[in-house]
Amino acid sequence: MSDFHPLEVLAAGPDMMAARMGARVVCPHPLASVITLRDFARAAAAVARPDKKPDDLTIGNGLTAEFAGALQKGAAKVVADAYAQQRQSAGFLVPVAVRDFKPALQQVILGNASLEKVSELGEIQQGHCQLAESVGTAVLQSYAKILTLTRMAIQNDTFGGFARATWAAGASAARTEAGLVVEALTGNPALPDGSTVFDLSADIYGNVLANSLDATGLGLGLSKLRQQISGFGVATDCEAKYLVCSPELEYQAHALMTLCRLPVTVVAMAGLPAARWFLLGAPEIFPCDGSLQLQGYPQIRVDVKTRDSDAIALRVVADIGAQMIGRVGICRCGPDA
Repeated sequence: MSDFHPLEVLAAGPDMMAARMGARVVCPHPLASVITLRDFARAAAAVARPDKKPDDLTIGNGLTAEFAGALQKGAAKVVADAYAQQRQSAGFLVPVAVRDFKPALQQVILGNASLEKVSELGEIQQGHCQLAESVGTAVLQSYAKILTLTRMAIQNDTFGGFARATWAAGASAARTEAGLVVEALTGNPALPDGSTVFDLSADIYGNVLANSLDATGLGLGLSKLRQQISGFGVATDCEAKYLVCSPELEYQAHALMTLCRLPVTVVAMAGLPAARWFLLGAPEIFPCDGSLQLQGYPQIRVDVKTRDSDAIALRVVADIGAQMIGRVGICRCGPDA
């Protein structure tokens, strides 16, 4: 057992575990880099069983709520970091809160907030913004995995396998969400007016372009995005902020952005059909693609799961989904668009 007081070791536990799993810890506890898993388990045992002498304590005595809580906090930090690093689509997604896992009508934002000229002593018109329900349905899905840290791993202070599994769980949640985003982008669902996001036959909404990703196609796409007509009849003047493309176009997209010196973020997504690319505006102004979130909960969380075996188990749960919520501020491009 370490020479430090058990309560000091317990206080350093969450930072130690997060750091050992590879997470970036800001202002870690001074003991976080000194103690081991074994030290922490024995400290937890000493606090839980004050009636026993230090030499009589075992690792099994240390598998307490304190140990599980510290492991949960450390793993939650790692999972959140991995999720954020892998979640490349986060920039152009708009959070959409849902109350439960039941199929629900999709909700989109409608309104007219354009400023109008006011003459001297003129009346200022009332603007409006409301949620409208579309004909499609949005379903929040739950994905989960149980990760186990055994007593043997604690005794041997071998944390590598558990740490890699924790990072993989967070990255897996982001990849799963990316797949749902691709389904939303390519599914072309109907919006509240009964029409699909993209009119692939006549392009009456001005958001479809049958051009490859090159200088000419990019110029036409940028122009098309700016000239889209909003729901209240004026040109949006939408500036492209994101270029979402299939994987084989990623290098070409980056090269074009560098050549043209455009402040556009390139996001390559593995599930998109070959030669498909999208231009999107700022999601705060032109919300098009929504990320479903369970109201009052984070999208990904880590819970302690009790087990009858001699181990500590954590349950990594991701409640995620995606839906299209608008057609203005997005342009679907590609030869087969």
